[in-house]
Amino acid sequence: MRILAYRGYATRTHLFVSGRVLGNNPPAARHDSDSLWQRLLGTYRRFRTDELPNVPVTVRFENEEQTFRTDADGYYHAELPRLEGRALSRPDEAWLTAEAHCEIRGRHVSATHQIVAPT
Repeated sequence: MRILAYRGYATRTHLFVSGRVLGNNPPAARHDSDSLWQRLLGTYRRFRTDELPNVPVTVRFENEEQTFRTDADGYYHAELPRLEGRALSRPDEAWLTAEAHCEIRGRHVSATHQIVAPT
């Protein structure tokens, strides 16, 4: 079970992130010693997904936290306000982060969104 946290973007007033909640674990890493069968099976597992609809996902950014629900394909889209008047003070702040978390089948799952912001 996992959250795929996609990269997002921010304006001076809002933050936009998207992600997907999946019920299956990520496929195992590939190895040079894998047989043809293991490689074919690994390819199938990378394409096969177990989407989880209607899951509440909480996104936290700065001091704001809001909950959104996944759609039929397991995607969520979040828009959160930014603290008004907060300017990016350092060049390394061109990238911000937001945390997404949810409960899936009794298990806490979280992921971090990387967000590009205006400088």
